[in-house]
Amino acid sequence: MPSQGVYSPHVKKFARWISDLANPLFIPPFVFILVGVYNGISPAELGWLTGLSLLFYTVVPLLAALSMLKVGKIESLDLPRRESRNQLYLLGIASSSIGSLILGIYFYLHRPFLTLISWVFLINPIIGYLLNRRWKVSIHAASIASGGIILLFFYFWKMGVSESMAVVFSLSMLLILLPVMMWSRFHLDIHTIPELIGGAAAGIIFTSIEILLIFYFWQPL
Repeated sequence: MPSQGVYSPHVKKFARWISDLANPLFIPPFVFILVGVYNGISPAELGWLTGLSLLFYTVVPLLAALSMLKVGKIESLDLPRRESRNQLYLLGIASSSIGSLILGIYFYLHRPFLTLISWVFLINPIIGYLLNRRWKVSIHAASIASGGIILLFFYFWKMGVSESMAVVFSLSMLLILLPVMMWSRFHLDIHTIPELIGGAAAGIIFTSIEILLIFYFWQPL
């Protein structure tokens, strides 16, 4: 069961702040923008990348969640019940599919790692939906773990001095943000420890497998 202890309002407020800051909808644009900067894309491309990633991975799913909350299809944006997540997952998959298709095609040859990221952010919601059919795992944990793994692979792929910050961000996400976020979700009584560990493990394992398979089969990389 989630934590049922009594915590001060300040601790609860801090936990809520961390949970909201680490929202899964913020991770894809953050990763896209960071990798885009280290790929040396032009300001025009960066603006286009930022706008499209925010639109399809953040704004559209968030508006869908708010609409479902308003009509009572979900009880809160934390989605504490596994059963209430399926429709939102499907809407997220539809939106990310459009974003991934546009970004993947545009960057296919001249910025291949951005195309790889677009594929990962398309596949992961599908895996999350399939997992949610049977098990409730933390999507917050899965998203942060996935973002950290993507940045870590990007660092080892480029291995350049200018990409050193990529590994710093990666390790910060995996070793600092992920544990703190897991603590916040547990103390807000949203997830159990197994659900949080399961989400983190899913993000690390599936994202690593996806990237390795794409590297193996896709020649432009």
